[in-house]
Amino acid sequence: MKTKVLSAISFALFFGSTLFAQTSGGPDAYGYVWKNSADVAGPAYLWNDIKATGTQITGLGDDNVVANIQLNWPFHFYWTDYNKITVGSNGWIGFPGAPANIAAPFPTLPNSGAAKNTICPLLADLTFTKTNSQPVPGTSAWYWSNNVDTMIVQYDSVPYWVNTANGFAGRYTFQVILSGADSSITFQYKVATAGTPAYTASEGSATGISNSTGTIGLQVLPSLTFPTALTAVKFYYPNPVTYQVYDATPNWNQNTANGGFFVSGPYAAPLNMTTDIGNAGNSTIGGIGVMGQLFDISLSQVWTSSASVSSLLAGADTVITYGTPYTSNTFGTYIYRTTTSNATPADMNPGNDITDVEMVVVDTTLATVGLSYVTATTATTGNGWGGNGGQGIYVEPPFYPATVVSVEYFPVNTGTNAADYHLTQINDDDGVNNSAGTLLFNDSISATATIINQWNVKTLVAPLTVTSGGIYVSWLENGDSLSNIGTDPSLPLSNRNYEIIGGNWAAFRNNSAEDLMIKVNIQGSNTVGTSNLNENVFSVSQNYPNPSATYTNINFTLSSGSDVAFTVRNIMGQEVDGINFGSQSAGMHTIKLNTAKLSSGIYFYTVKAGDNQITRKMIVSK
Repeated sequence: MKTKVLSAISFALFFGSTLFAQTSGGPDAYGYVWKNSADVAGPAYLWNDIKATGTQITGLGDDNVVANIQLNWPFHFYWTDYNKITVGSNGWIGFPGAPANIAAPFPTLPNSGAAKNTICPLLADLTFTKTNSQPVPGTSAWYWSNNVDTMIVQYDSVPYWVNTANGFAGRYTFQVILSGADSSITFQYKVATAGTPAYTASEGSATGISNSTGTIGLQVLPSLTFPTALTAVKFYYPNPVTYQVYDATPNWNQNTANGGFFVSGPYAAPLNMTTDIGNAGNSTIGGIGVMGQLFDISLSQVWTSSASVSSLLAGADTVITYGTPYTSNTFGTYIYRTTTSNATPADMNPGNDITDVEMVVVDTTLATVGLSYVTATTATTGNGWGGNGGQGIYVEPPFYPATVVSVEYFPVNTGTNAADYHLTQINDDDGVNNSAGTLLFNDSISATATIINQWNVKTLVAPLTVTSGGIYVSWLENGDSLSNIGTDPSLPLSNRNYEIIGGNWAAFRNNSAEDLMIKVNIQGSNTVGTSNLNENVFSVSQNYPNPSATYTNINFTLSSGSDVAFTVRNIMGQEVDGINFGSQSAGMHTIKLNTAKLSSGIYFYTVKAGDNQITRKMIVSK
């Protein structure tokens, strides 16, 4: 809980010098300068209210943030392009790499720890909630983007926190305008009403910008000096840029979305692990060391490989395939990490030298394969949009064709009104830039029939076959204002979650903190790593009996003559039995396997006929 002390000193500091005594400043080391609306060459104050056209930012309270709001276009801040922001309740927005939160005491800018990679129109102890955690009446925050080159974030009638019965005082209405056209940043202040002062000199405040390393930036107003209403401040991107930046970074692992992915197992063809290495600086770099690692959820390393990049021009990137592939021999969830190092000259931004992505190895020998990014069996918390939105995930199956037979959702609460219902939907990824497009499936679940705190299964009456790409699976609330889908904060995180508000899909603002509890169940040809197997040509039965102690039988059928080979591997992937049968005629054949010589445990048998092979799981129990 916050504790604040009122003092005569804080009163004087708060009201002293609220006007912009200085009309311009800079440049910083990179070359940014700022001018305010009192400067003859500065910006004009021209308020652009976005409440009627923008999206309200929900979830802001006291000393917290809402993450991953998409710009849907690249904004150039210092030497890096960003397409999403974090919005903090204390009057700041940040880019990836910014602190998880900023609270009192507030630093001066730039700052290498507390405020790096941030834009701060009014970094102070603002609040959206009262001392009883109820919303402050009339307070809100909004964002709007034209999805091309402009983003506006607006704080509307937000007070600062005070240690009183009410818990707040004063009102501030201001906005930040990010312009992709010239990489400029503009602050506009519409309302600045001080109210009863509550600040002490140790709490601080800041107005300005700080780069990704926190070593370069500009502070417009002295600490505890607050902006004046009906004014504007603009930060101008340097032209030309003379500051040299050396910054190697892994842009993505395995897919350009840097999102979670599924792998067939066990013992599929070895997986080529790829990564994209970029030069996020503005100068040529060389001698980039690249290391790939795979960790299980206990953080034990199960694979590693290394590579190098001799040279990269500014803004360039290159895709690397590691020399050592990975064989998916154990089911489960993994962290696939790429780390860059040893750039010449030295890397100036070590904060972006590591990229992680979630990899899930699934048992594709099962009749039905479950695809999920979560590992928890119960929800930690829930996410909902008050009856006017929904949540969704994106899934690419590990093989094709894949037939979706059901979807599952884990709600943590639901409505009791008989008229309320949920919609389950599946969309193709044929929208713009592979976004949610054609509606493939749509059905409803009554809110009163929904069971909370467990998986609710929705079976597709007509199973849906996916032959390429992926699908978006969503849960829409449609009138049920109490509905929340469970979330799982366990690492790794998939970055494959979406929020749906007013029919519009956007990346889930909490992608960096949790996964939504939604599953997709698929069926295929019961093969391992085989995407185009024709079951009419070749089939293999489940062994019987299973489990077995002495002997078990395996039937396979050929529609035409073929060379046939048979192998058995243990859970470690080691071959423990096998025989090459040579040429076999069309028809059904039976393999009688002696399991008495095998230890109790799980094994995988593979029958290979020509270019096709099928692997199934069996159990030996004695």
